[in-house]
Amino acid sequence: MKRNHIFVAEDGATFETAAECKEHEAWASIGNLVNLTENDILAALNRSNMPLANALERAGAIIAAKRRESGELKRARKLRAAPPMPDAA
Repeated sequence: MKRNHIFVAEDGATFETAAECKEHEAWASIGNLVNLTENDILAALNRSNMPLANALERAGAIIAAKRRESGELKRARKLRAAPPMPDAA
């Protein structure tokens, strides 16, 4: 006898592996960000619309990861002043 596992995403799409299902859910939620109104955004920020809040959080994580990869978020080194030179006596 052989068992088959089917992974079902939140939107009902089915996948053979958990990794495929998780990747689909991560990218499918980004589609919720199209044509948002001010009230939609406020609902996400107030956590009354959790799917949209999750989509915004995922989009922010993607943006931050891309910025880190490009080096844009690296801190600039502080320039230190040269130590004072001793008086030549």
